[in-house]
Amino acid sequence: MQVRRISQARWALYAFTLAWLLLVLPLSVIAAPYAAHVIDARTGEVLHSQNADTPLHPASLTKMM
Repeated sequence: MQVRRISQARWALYAFTLAWLLLVLPLSVIAAPYAAHVIDARTGEVLHSQNADTPLHPASLTKMM
């Protein structure tokens, strides 16, 4: 009886871990978009732009200050 409970708990842990790896982890990767916008300070020419028009939150507010 004790062995069966441990075995069931172990399989439940495996199932939970697998579900987390398959469902939650890919969502966190998708939810982290990348954007870049590089402008020459002298001329104002855009040197590189990737997802520049996509509204994104800053990584931290300290970078804004």
